[in-house]
This record gives sequence, C-alpha cells and structure tokens, in this order.
Amino acid sequence: MSGDEHNAIAETLVEMAANLARTSTAALVAGELVWGAAIHACVAIAHHLDWRPQHPRQKRELDRLLTHAVAEHPVRADLIDGLNMVQRRLHNHFYTGQLGDIELAQYITGGIELVQRLIDIASQTPRSSGSPVA
Repeated sequence: MSGDEHNAIAETLVEMAANLARTSTAALVAGELVWGAAIHACVAIAHHLDWRPQHPRQKRELDRLLTHAVAEHPVRADLIDGLNMVQRRLHNHFYTGQLGDIELAQYITGGIELVQRLIDIASQTPRSSGSPVA
C-alpha cells in the first residue's frame, strides 16, 4: 500500500470517527478509529520519507518516525504528546471503557485534530528526500 493510500485511509477513518462520535454508544468505536487513523497517517509519513521501517508497529517506532520527520522540536513534541494521548486515552478506552462521555468526546476531538496535522505533514513531505518537515 502506498503512502497516498494510507493517507486516504486516515482521512476516511477520521470522517467515520467524527460521524460515530455524535452518539455516546458509538463513541467507543470512534476513539479506536482515531487511533487507527493516526497509525495510517504515520505510515503515510514514513512512505513519503522512504523511511524504514515503512510500517511502524510499536509506539516507540512512531515516536522515532515523528522525531525524524518533524524538524521543529516544539511541533515534534506536541505531535508525540498527541500521539501518546490518542494511544493512552482512546485506544486504551476501547478495551477498558474508563472515560466518561464528555471526556471521551474531548479526546476524540483532539485526536481528530492530531490526525489532520499528521495527514498534512504526510502530504507536504517530499518523497525520498529524508528532509525534515518544519
């Protein structure tokens, strides 16, 4: 699958999550879709950078990818913190159900914003240049 295809999947998952988040019973699934969208957006960044491994599977690989892809430290730290939030809150909530409806809705909104930023980075990243994105 190409980076553009991963980006398209991320966009689709975000759209689906936004629609599902409107009802509290479907918000559980929406949060997990946001996590999946974040992963696909990061894989798209990896593809566009021709970065190995192309399919980061562990959280530390995603952090390393963003460290490589984003030159400006405050932006990079913000993205990594956002990815941590999506994993710890939304992904974990899918299994544990620990968040209330209001808190879950806030995290979904923040996660969608993060994924949009990641999609933008993947779209701006020159192919095979290894150039960091500011």
